[in-house]
Amino acid sequence: MSTESLIGSETYEEPSVPLLRPNDDVYSDVGQVAIHYPFTEVKLYKRRWVNLCAFSLVAFMQGFLWNTWGPISTSAKFVFSDWNDGTIALLSNWGNICYVLFLVPVVWLMDAKGLRSSIVLASALVFIGAGVRCTTLDSTLETWAIHFGHFLNGIAGIVVFAGPPQLSATWFPPNQRTTSTGIIYVVASLGVAAGSIFSPFVVDELQHNDVAPIERRRLKEQILRLMFIQFVFASFMFLWVLIYFPSKPPFPPSLTAALERVNFLGGVGVLCRGKDVWLVGLAFGVSTSIYACWITVMHLNLEILGLSQKEAGWVGCYSVLGGCVGTFISARLIDVIGGKMKLLIMVGLVGSTLCFTWFTGICIALLSFSRLSLYLSLILGGFFNYGIQPVFMEMAAEVAYPIGEAVVGGFVTGIFNVIGTIFLFIFFIPNIGYLWMNWCLIASTVVAIPMVLFIKESYGRSSVEIGRASCRERV
Repeated sequence: MSTESLIGSETYEEPSVPLLRPNDDVYSDVGQVAIHYPFTEVKLYKRRWVNLCAFSLVAFMQGFLWNTWGPISTSAKFVFSDWNDGTIALLSNWGNICYVLFLVPVVWLMDAKGLRSSIVLASALVFIGAGVRCTTLDSTLETWAIHFGHFLNGIAGIVVFAGPPQLSATWFPPNQRTTSTGIIYVVASLGVAAGSIFSPFVVDELQHNDVAPIERRRLKEQILRLMFIQFVFASFMFLWVLIYFPSKPPFPPSLTAALERVNFLGGVGVLCRGKDVWLVGLAFGVSTSIYACWITVMHLNLEILGLSQKEAGWVGCYSVLGGCVGTFISARLIDVIGGKMKLLIMVGLVGSTLCFTWFTGICIALLSFSRLSLYLSLILGGFFNYGIQPVFMEMAAEVAYPIGEAVVGGFVTGIFNVIGTIFLFIFFIPNIGYLWMNWCLIASTVVAIPMVLFIKESYGRSSVEIGRASCRERV
């Protein structure tokens, strides 16, 4: 058998499948599609895992570059004397700004041209963004080059965060879709965690009693070394994706993967009028974007509590690792039990709220400070908050079906990034302090709870698969 050997493949003869439109009389109930096409040929390919690894690597590098500067902000502000807290926040915010500016063309590319074109573009942008930061030693030009590099990396983030549901639907069967989506988000989170620990590992923390020019040169050399190492990793990632990343398998993994979707403009129009999709997108954006941005500037809070730059990096790393565990558990639960997404999201929101309130209580001295308490509040907060991200994405795909996963993913993550952009721009308000971040974090999950309660839970995509299985049994 060839390298494209099949796992559990099923072969049936089936004519070409027409475009599934929400207003067609024949398909007014998406579950009825299965009655017309119960014998669509479906196959599973081992190389789906290779594609998953390649996509995950791009996600890892994009997150790694995104979280370069927050963990070493004290040293960076000393080396680049014109930098301040607003500069560090802006470097993180480029990811959100670019998402909003370039969302429509990039999502159109994903929907119209398929996975390969979009992931090659994303990997190329990460590669160029990492490389352009290493092109000059002039302090002024270097600042501009670093901003431009993060600008390009931010555009790549559109594919990284909107694309996982599309990859899962294109290559994976229904009982593995949420898991594969979750794996990509786990690896993307690991990239953020890598920035939290690797950056302080390469770049020493500034000793406040040592501001000699020789110390500035030494720290600048370390920062250049860090950026070069990131560029080497990005080069490997780009070559892998360029050499091998097929857009789709010869035969689909499920009936819904075989069916064509609503075109891009039609899908956007339906999404804009869909109450439940808006509720999913707003709840997802409010509850998770604030935390995702907050964790990149978390060190500002931890400095007040007396933690060093390196220890703050480890706290951020442990928080993200907790989120990775939560993400994988929630994704597997959804694939195993099938449904119950709304309940799982509610558990995550309530758990996040309690943990963030716990952390804020420590910061304002309402609760006694201990490192164990501090670590637990943030690790568990990451566990609950990150854990619901893939569930939100898959719920949006179910509620919006038959709109394509790329369009749906772009829609909800677009809301995510608009909210994140607003959050990070608040840092430019003079003398605003840092404690507002924590109250905003608590409010983000509290506000999302009633939104989720009002969502009408539906599983349009899954109903097609269930209907297909039922039809085959009857035949």
